[in-house]
Amino acid sequence: SSQVGRGSRFSVEIDAPMVREHGFHQLQPGADAPAAPPRPAHDHDLRGLRVLFAEDGPDNQRLISHLLRRRGASVEIVDNGRDAVNRVLDAASPGYDVLLLDMQMPIMDGYQAAATLRAGGHAGPILALTANVLPVDRKRCLAAGCDDYASKPIDVDDLCSKLGRLTGRAKSGT
Repeated sequence: SSQVGRGSRFSVEIDAPMVREHGFHQLQPGADAPAAPPRPAHDHDLRGLRVLFAEDGPDNQRLISHLLRRRGASVEIVDNGRDAVNRVLDAASPGYDVLLLDMQMPIMDGYQAAATLRAGGHAGPILALTANVLPVDRKRCLAAGCDDYASKPIDVDDLCSKLGRLTGRAKSGT
């Protein structure tokens, strides 16, 4: 059913067989989770990669940081471009191998953040992340000082490949 101003309510039933091959395990509080299953051969190994991820959307923060951490990256998250600039230029801050920068954020957007970092002498790689996918949008990201561009919704292999190429540290598993 659907009502204006209240949204819609629906249910979906899927007839699928129960998978009992591996079974389910109940973890006790404080117990370690079982090891993650092996990654496919096309997954990228980001072990040791230090990423500063500037993104204002909590869902994207959780999803993308989880995907990068599963591949071994260390990810620190900030909510806007100003915080990214401050973190990167702060001498007491740990060094980052790459800045993953959403281009549409409040306070300071990714375009301003990239330009500010370049003007401040930051030479490290910056990867733009945006839902704007036209060639003119890519050019705008590069003109602001980003080294490359990845589109939303993300393609994990593409994102990891670009991070690896920009940093020269990530390797493709075989």
